[in-house]
Amino acid sequence: TAPVRNKLAAAAEYLGVIEPVVRVAKDAPVRMSRPDVVPSTPADPDRLEELSERWGLSGSVDRLRAAISPDDAG
Repeated sequence: TAPVRNKLAAAAEYLGVIEPVVRVAKDAPVRMSRPDVVPSTPADPDRLEELSERWGLSGSVDRLRAAISPDDAG
């Protein structure tokens, strides 16, 4: 769409230099120190809420909660 194209064009300089910063290191060693199972509830819900409010992350935290919550629809 035109608005998306305009935003990309406006960010062209930034996008040109950001790749080295965000590139994923495919050769980094990964050592598992504990199970990698995603919990269905936050370890510290009160702290998560505090951080959400402090940093204005309510939308992101809401999406996180929805993503990790058991699916009640089934």
